[in-house]
Amino acid sequence: MQGSKRKGRRPGTWELRVDAGEDPLTRKRQQKSVTFHGTSRQADVALAELITKSARGQVSVGQRTVAHAVEAGLRQAELEWLEPTTLRNYRTSAECHVLPALGSRRLSHLSAEHLDRFYGALVEAGYSRSTVRGCHVLLCRVLDQAKRWGWVAVVNVGRDARPPRQHTSNPKPVPIDVARSMIDEAAKVNPTLATLIVLAADTGARRGELCALRWRHVDVAASTLRIEAAIGETNVVYEKDTKRPTSTARSRCRRSRSTGCSTTGTATPRRARCAASSSVTTPACSHPSPAG
Repeated sequence: MQGSKRKGRRPGTWELRVDAGEDPLTRKRQQKSVTFHGTSRQADVALAELITKSARGQVSVGQRTVAHAVEAGLRQAELEWLEPTTLRNYRTSAECHVLPALGSRRLSHLSAEHLDRFYGALVEAGYSRSTVRGCHVLLCRVLDQAKRWGWVAVVNVGRDARPPRQHTSNPKPVPIDVARSMIDEAAKVNPTLATLIVLAADTGARRGELCALRWRHVDVAASTLRIEAAIGETNVVYEKDTKRPTSTARSRCRRSRSTGCSTTGTATPRRARCAASSSVTTPACSHPSPAG
């Protein structure tokens, strides 16, 4: 990385120039020019610091800000067909936290220290670690794109930032007797709800995955259940791929049902009652949804 120094027009000033990388559109080399006030020796020190910043990608000839990067990053995420819930979470993080705090800051002046202080301020304000992590994920994504597009020369400072670690959750399973009571009470009010509780306990499926179950996912002969989709909700309800691979979900459900059904003793009778109540002679195959 090269730089140069020459006397300015006014006494005691120096013009420092440093290479600022390639323009992503014209493919021509760019230079950053800075006016420095001081002695010749001080100007040499400032030039060395400017060269170091340029090598780290912290020197830009543009005026783009974090707000520009976030706006362009969200637009690109829409073009890449990210999940609507993911886009909604990105926008919430941007509008509620990132833009008010960092939106006006120029990309060339943004550093990992700024991001660390931003994350610390969120924690001190009482926001959860997952909220801070969401902001960090958004910033890393949009800064990655800024780097690919040549808006910053070399590095993504988001990768150098350190958000607070998230605590590993250690959920406690519901005791068997409590689960049985829940199922029995739910069956009195809504048999479909009781069936969903059984499936959730036996398979560990998420709520969206339970809502997406159809009879084509059930193999009565093999006593297996395939979980391959989930229901998402933003301003509309839609079906999406599950977060876990289909093969993993299938094997997990097979193991769970072989142990869970014998524990509750309700899965097979409930399936029969559901088929009978729907007046379907062939079990499970032609009913629109296990969840009703």
